Amino acid sequence: MSNFGLFLLACCVTGTLAIVPEAADLQLRLFSKEQSVLHGARCLDGTPSGYYYKAGSNKTAWVIFLEGGGYCADLDSCTDRTRTNLGSSKGWKPTMTAPGLLTISSTGNKDFYSWNHIYIPYCCGDLHSGQRSKPNDWKMYFSGHLTIKAVLSDLMNTSNLEQAKQVLLTGESAGGIGAFEHADYLASLLTKATVKSAPIGGWFTPIGAMNYNEWLKKEPALPRSNSIYLLYDSFTQQACTKANPGKAYMCGPANIPFLYPYIKTPLYVIENQYDSWQLFTEQGCPSEKTSDVVHYVEYYGKLMRDSLDEVLNSTKNDGLFAPSCIAHVENFLVPYEGITINNITYGESLGDWYYKREGTTYTQLMKNCTLPCNAKCDLG
Repeated sequence: MSNFGLFLLACCVTGTLAIVPEAADLQLRLFSKEQSVLHGARCLDGTPSGYYYKAGSNKTAWVIFLEGGGYCADLDSCTDRTRTNLGSSKGWKPTMTAPGLLTISSTGNKDFYSWNHIYIPYCCGDLHSGQRSKPNDWKMYFSGHLTIKAVLSDLMNTSNLEQAKQVLLTGESAGGIGAFEHADYLASLLTKATVKSAPIGGWFTPIGAMNYNEWLKKEPALPRSNSIYLLYDSFTQQACTKANPGKAYMCGPANIPFLYPYIKTPLYVIENQYDSWQLFTEQGCPSEKTSDVVHYVEYYGKLMRDSLDEVLNSTKNDGLFAPSCIAHVENFLVPYEGITINNITYGESLGDWYYKREGTTYTQLMKNCTLPCNAKCDLG
């Protein structure tokens, strides 16, 4: 069966696809009530936020990973999140198994296994962007950006982050959006370090994309809304906001392709051309394989490739890994195994890009197909 014939599976897969070798536990550092009040570092339900940490043998190198997990924008969906680890820290365990770029396997994570590893859980529902230190009318806190600030401050005070020489900010889905939004912010704090960012599945959404119903009716795409920006009081990248007076919301977490040209920090963008979350959730494409659905998927993939051309044409030589798969982030769980373009995994390409290794020519990889065509999308 072709990859496109498997797209219904692709849109629904969310589980772990492989057991990561030599996984190591990260230890929870939960903020005290005093810290959460001082920094505004809270989960949706008001419980203190925090982070997981494991020291590496390379004391001056750091990987900081932002967890993903959708978002909420109304009372019911946010209330539902407060009953889970995506909205409260009440159920957080004292240790967690390291994922992907935080594993300590010298083969499974060749370039970053010895670095200090930080995992920031996502319990704010606000795409890591919120700046609200007080509860809203729903008695909920949107403080994702404040949590990131608090984590960095704590690491500078307790773990010598200010002495860092190499830093990679990354994350998946909502965490990938956060990795775009905070790349320059992190670089502004760690001026002695080489700071780079590798967002995974965070390119939301191509400018001008029509949702499925708009596309069926041949209607223009609705203008971007400022509702999420206002609800969260989202942190925005200063250069973008300054260049777009009165439209700061366009620089917010829902408009990454619009924000992208303003980001100065080097980026390595990891994105499926047929992002299943965008297609089947955000854009409302049905899951049945009809002729209209096939044509809409084709339309959206072309928009995504055209949008990602920004990365290919970047003047700062940003990296790109964009396979022709219908998936969200599930095929990126194991960096140095699984999905390849030209027989290269995104882990290998990312390492070559980060270190600027001589003789490498594959730090920008995008499969160019009308419909999903990667021979192996690793969907379970």
